[in-house]
Amino acid sequence: MMAFFEGFIQRFMPYLAELAAMQGSNEFEYTDVHGVCDITHTQELFNALSAELALHSSESSADLFEGVTLLRKLIQCIVEPVAGKMVFTQAC
Repeated sequence: MMAFFEGFIQRFMPYLAELAAMQGSNEFEYTDVHGVCDITHTQELFNALSAELALHSSESSADLFEGVTLLRKLIQCIVEPVAGKMVFTQAC
């Protein structure tokens, strides 16, 4: 879930920077730094997941991606425009 979220943040930074610019801000240190740093964080977290799966591949039948599925649904409910507005959808 953390790897998914880091990857999402990295892709979301240009949008946040655009919103800030539209509001008249000229301070982009946070969005510039995190847009780059989160690429490495994402890859490191996926590497850790791969190592963990290799160690415990057959020990559990738990859905290791349950958190990712829930987080993706939450993000879609928050950021997907519906009828030109940001609203919660029926799935939320």
